[in-house]
Amino acid sequence: MPLNEGSVCPDESGYEAKPLADHVENVINFCDFEGTGITHSVLSDNLQMRNCEISAWEVMRTLDDFDIDYGQNRAPDFFPNTEFKVVQHKPLINTTKPFEGCNQDVVCLCMDVSGSMLREERIIVMSEAVQLYILSFLRNGSAVGIVSFASYDSLHADMTEITSRSVRERLMSNVPTQAGGGTNIADGLNQCKKILQQYTQGNTRNTRILLHSDGQGNIGDAIQEIIDEGIILDTVLFDQGGYLADKAVETGGNQYLASDDFGQINLLRFYEETASRYCKKEEREAVVKSEQVVIKSGQSNYHGIAYFDATIGMNTKLVFKADVDVQVNVSAYLSATVTEDSRIKAVTITIEDLVDESINYTITKRNPNLDALVTVTITSAPVPGVEALQILHKVNSRTFEFGPSTQLISYIGVFQGFSPVSNLQVGVILEDPTGTLTDIPHSDDGTGMDAVPNDGFYTGALGSHNIIGQSDYSYYGLDIGISGEGVLPEQEYVGRIQKRCTQCNKLGTVSRSLTGKRF
Repeated sequence: MPLNEGSVCPDESGYEAKPLADHVENVINFCDFEGTGITHSVLSDNLQMRNCEISAWEVMRTLDDFDIDYGQNRAPDFFPNTEFKVVQHKPLINTTKPFEGCNQDVVCLCMDVSGSMLREERIIVMSEAVQLYILSFLRNGSAVGIVSFASYDSLHADMTEITSRSVRERLMSNVPTQAGGGTNIADGLNQCKKILQQYTQGNTRNTRILLHSDGQGNIGDAIQEIIDEGIILDTVLFDQGGYLADKAVETGGNQYLASDDFGQINLLRFYEETASRYCKKEEREAVVKSEQVVIKSGQSNYHGIAYFDATIGMNTKLVFKADVDVQVNVSAYLSATVTEDSRIKAVTITIEDLVDESINYTITKRNPNLDALVTVTITSAPVPGVEALQILHKVNSRTFEFGPSTQLISYIGVFQGFSPVSNLQVGVILEDPTGTLTDIPHSDDGTGMDAVPNDGFYTGALGSHNIIGQSDYSYYGLDIGISGEGVLPEQEYVGRIQKRCTQCNKLGTVSRSLTGKRF
């Protein structure tokens, strides 16, 4: 941008180009304006495309008003007399209150404690993950409430602002750990809506409900009332629950699959992403490593390493969640702050200063005769003054009827600003309802389904596929992994990399792990 003709149009990759502020006045029409021969980008990941699948311009052109040229000179009697009522605009809730460079997160944790959550120990996985969310992931200044539901709802903690470690521990002690009864989701959602209204004095716009559930149950009109209030619904679903997943998207929220095989790792990655929801893109923390480690009986420890590219390395956090007691040591960082919580067997290490290209860590079992399963989640924030990497993900549809000619096409874009990052290994792990994993490799070399080499968009495809599940309508989860020595175009590196190099186009070892959504 700007194009010579002054239009906002998609680039060759199929994603829309974004005009710089200096050139906005040069934009004279939209990309599907009559006669241009260019159509709106169907890959745009926004509410307009999710709900309508056509551009706002196309919608406007169907209206009768579009046929009237209001720019022409009109006689005074052309316009009818009009009366206006001036209504004072409601102020935004205190989500505009800054904390650590981000706006305040106001969230009600809505937890399913019905009898079905006893299956596969889902209640234990959920309650321990929520406690760790409160302890290590939610930002200082966030406001949190806790509600559960089974046959009826229960309020465990009213909306509370996180200001200290003691407040976090008090909230953690209120997280429910027992399950039994029916699944009255509506009562849980309504109770969350009530305490959000009370805390914000009725201005619930951009507050959120984080719903954990494994079923559909009684929903009633609760979802529509949430939409009417402007509340965002994020869903963590331990089962198919397609209706809830779709409604989360409708509210502007996200929907995630917490499988029984990989529940903790999916939840912790998702929690980190939600904790940065109200931060600017250039301030959001990235998950640089997310894995599950098995330390067998007879093995005393595990040595790991995490890599940090040239764009990140501030406020680094290493979170270790184990099923037995462990201790963790990080080499070469005497300033690291270590927090242990024996109740949920978690260790959190925080390093505020800029870290080097890598961190070595050692996990040691306190009892070497036990097997240990440890979930490792490592996050880091962008370096000030350096453009953060942006990861874009899109599939060609949210619903599929798989047959011999059906293809799931996945696009993953990796950019620093408007510059594509090449030379990466990018993959998607597809998880079906039985927990079976399928690797979908992606490439940016112009072969196969990839249209343009080295444009920053990595493309992968899944061909004909047999639906797996108890019905013909099943939900699948996606997880994204990115690694490799990132490279920028030679002519575009100047001024972009300032962390360790000012005259090079090498980003160093890029490592990212993102939760996949459902389709």
